[in-house]
Amino acid sequence: MKLSTISNGGFLKDKKILLSAIVGIISAITAWAIGDMNLDLMISTVASLCGVIFFKKKISSTFSVFNPNKTTAKGTK
Repeated sequence: MKLSTISNGGFLKDKKILLSAIVGIISAITAWAIGDMNLDLMISTVASLCGVIFFKKKISSTFSVFNPNKTTAKGTK
């Protein structure tokens, strides 16, 4: 593995926000399950983190249309 690949994010390049949101959702559910968080706070936390995931996917799909350097699924530009 090249150093440039690691410094550019490697295989997690576009998935850091998604993984952070998933970990936050799991943490909120776990905190509610063990009694450290109220149900209403857990629901609002999970809802806001789901919004982060939704908007990240929407922004990524919107800007990929305008990026001429991005390859398509078939590998052509």
